[in-house]
Amino acid sequence: MSAPCAWLTVSLASVLVAGTLAGCGTSGAPKVRLTASPAVALWDRSRTIVVTNLHGDDRVTLRARTSLPSGLWSSSATFRANGRGTVDVARQAPMSGSYSGVSPMGLLWSEKLAKRRSGPLNGKATTTISARVAGRTVASTRLTQLLNGPGVRAHRETVGSTGFYGVYYSPTQTSARAPAVVLWGGSEGDLSPASEAGLLASHGIPALALAYFDDPGLPCRLQDIPLEYFVKAIKWLRRQPQVDPRRIWIMSASRGTEAELLVAAHFPTLVHDLVAVSPSEYVLGAYHGRCQTAGGRDRTPAWSLTGKPIPPSTVVPVHRITANLLLIAGGDDTVWPSYVQAPRILAGLPHSGAVHRYLYYAHVGHIALNIPYSPIANAVLGAGGTVASDSHAWISDWPATIEFITSH
Repeated sequence: MSAPCAWLTVSLASVLVAGTLAGCGTSGAPKVRLTASPAVALWDRSRTIVVTNLHGDDRVTLRARTSLPSGLWSSSATFRANGRGTVDVARQAPMSGSYSGVSPMGLLWSEKLAKRRSGPLNGKATTTISARVAGRTVASTRLTQLLNGPGVRAHRETVGSTGFYGVYYSPTQTSARAPAVVLWGGSEGDLSPASEAGLLASHGIPALALAYFDDPGLPCRLQDIPLEYFVKAIKWLRRQPQVDPRRIWIMSASRGTEAELLVAAHFPTLVHDLVAVSPSEYVLGAYHGRCQTAGGRDRTPAWSLTGKPIPPSTVVPVHRITANLLLIAGGDDTVWPSYVQAPRILAGLPHSGAVHRYLYYAHVGHIALNIPYSPIANAVLGAGGTVASDSHAWISDWPATIEFITSH
């Protein structure tokens, strides 16, 4: 069985900055214009990419290049201009290229890694788009995707100061208290959901990205993690001035859903809502981290409660969960059959009046939720799905998740 890798977010950040113009055609003819609008916006904001002032029936190839911490990503697609000399990516399917079908942001989500390297993320990513006709570049533009919108503040919390390790993203200050989310990752460890937390805060949702192993002051592997550690972080978030303490969410994926469901079951008064991505109805064993770079799950307990280990293969007591629950799973999950376990979890919930929703995507893999318009690494595809199916799911379920959080 392949290693769980949820929240293996290709940490890109978004943005494309304003466009520049280049000449085309005979002297005196209008210059070809390539625009991406809005030029700067949040990562999950779709853009309008349009080429104008072409000749009718021209073939134009659009090329995108994005520099991310993981390296240089690129894509291309060839279109035929309409009778008005225009290509509108939101309305036209490419004749050939990195993706097929009509997709306003297909040039971004279909990018593949062209050159591996490492570098800082800095909360944003810039994509350069160029238009080529008859073998020469006739126009170019840039667009920027932002993870953290204006006014979002990030504050790191340490084990020494608060008893947990995480980063708290607070939205622009308002007098109203809002629902808030604690996010933690799966078997990848570290602060893997930090990008998602920053983007949620950009939508007005206070968010705490929490690490529980593989970070300073924490165990170096997923082993004997106390559920009380997560409780401490939840209680801290409830005390923040922007937070409605009655509307605390937990959001996790893969191995993290074990802890998420266990916390909701054993501490029901602390948790109002849950988002569980590719969930497991069973508790699995420990998993390697930095101190053990090889090997998979073992029979050592991953979690504990009141100092007592929770044995592997324990069924999570979901009948004790009173929170609203959003479950997301893909039918091509090759890590474990989350598409089978999610309905079982729903069936085991009590009839308490809570609101539940299940988003199922038949051709999606283990990474069933991520930030839309992000290129997909091979490691993600190793857990099932395809670039197109996963991307289309993220474009759908990310806004659905925000809507579920803000409306319950």
